[in-house]
Amino acid sequence: MIRMLSGSPDNLLALLVGGTVIERDIETIVGAWLDEHEDHVGHDRLVLEVEHDFDGYDAEIVHALSHFAAPKRRFERIAVVADGSFSPFAREMLALSYGGLLRFFPADETNISLAFAWAAA
Repeated sequence: MIRMLSGSPDNLLALLVGGTVIERDIETIVGAWLDEHEDHVGHDRLVLEVEHDFDGYDAEIVHALSHFAAPKRRFERIAVVADGSFSPFAREMLALSYGGLLRFFPADETNISLAFAWAAA
C-alpha cells in the first residue's frame, strides 16, 4: 500500500508506504505528481514514511526513486522516516544513487514532524 499524505506544501510530496509495494507503484504515484508539478522541477522535496508493516522490496523503492533523481527531475531533498523495516542495504543504495540532500529519521511521531520540517526547509 502506498498513498499520498495531504497537507504538504505544493513542492513537497509525502508518501506513506506500508504492506506490499513494488517499483511500479512508486513510479506511478511519483511520476504523476511530478507531471502535475512541472513548474518547479528541481525544487521538489519528498518525505517517505515507511510503516512498520512494510513487506515490499525496499530495493525496488530505491530503484524507482533513483529514476526520479535524474538532473531534470531530481528531488532537492529526500527525508525517509523508517524503523528496521527499511534495510541498511536499501539505505546505502539510496544514498549512493541519489545526488541531493538525503536524511533518515527513526520512526516516531516527533521525527515525522522533524522530517517534514527538514524536507520543506
